[in-house]
Amino acid sequence: MRFTITHTTRYSFTAPVELHPHRLMVRPRDGHHLRIVDTKLSVSPHAQAIWSFDVFGNSVGTLSFSGMANELVITSTLDLERFPAQPEDLVLEGRTTSYPLNYTPEERRDLATLLLMDDERGIDALNQWIDERGLREGDDALEVARRLMVAVKDGFRYEARYDEGTMRPARMLEAGSGTCRDYAFFMIEAARVLGFAARFATGYLYSPALDGGAADGVMGAAATHAWAELYIPAIGWVDFDPTNALTGSADLIKVASVRKPSQASPVSGSFTGPAGAGGAPQISVAVNRHI
Repeated sequence: MRFTITHTTRYSFTAPVELHPHRLMVRPRDGHHLRIVDTKLSVSPHAQAIWSFDVFGNSVGTLSFSGMANELVITSTLDLERFPAQPEDLVLEGRTTSYPLNYTPEERRDLATLLLMDDERGIDALNQWIDERGLREGDDALEVARRLMVAVKDGFRYEARYDEGTMRPARMLEAGSGTCRDYAFFMIEAARVLGFAARFATGYLYSPALDGGAADGVMGAAATHAWAELYIPAIGWVDFDPTNALTGSADLIKVASVRKPSQASPVSGSFTGPAGAGGAPQISVAVNRHI
């Protein structure tokens, strides 16, 4: 499947400001699942861009500016090809992976930080939520993970939220609602309680309905999107989108995988200027599939 993704972030200032370095996480890495055909980055005012890899191997850009500016506009355009692999096709030699999980000592060493909860204060609330839904039952790891994903989707009300940050699972339980990054983080922390190594994935979601101008019930398709990845022995990393109950979908286009949401902001940075000169950014995302 071939896609073109245009992601624009616009900051408008009420007075000239001095822009400090900005960090970008908008470019995927090539792999057997994805091939970048072309990529363009447009920045106004002009900036010097330096690319590097973070501790997780994600591609990170650093923008450096000079002079003052009344506006900052960053547009990333990606032309890429996505090659899906459904989890069923990844099971080796027809074997399933038993649950509870039995990671090897080497796997546990490599996955150590992804097995630990980010906020241990939420363990009791998550244990209760898990037990009330019988999510520990079952002997097939992939099926347990799928049931967890569906329980997250069915257990909360989706509400778009434009302020920064991600709700902790305990806060999401109180609110009863969240956005895609809240759903993803909740599933990641619950999966860790269940013994899965899990990480936070960010990128984009394509919905065929968007070609007609409406998302048709698909949540998060007209913006940056977030979901969970769980490591299942004999299968590998598997995508789980609890916002839409998607597993291993070709419509999930990953830019980065990290341990926690705050490490995956598409654009972040600061400026110096008069009090109140800045405001919330305007963000637009278009994901179009080539026919």
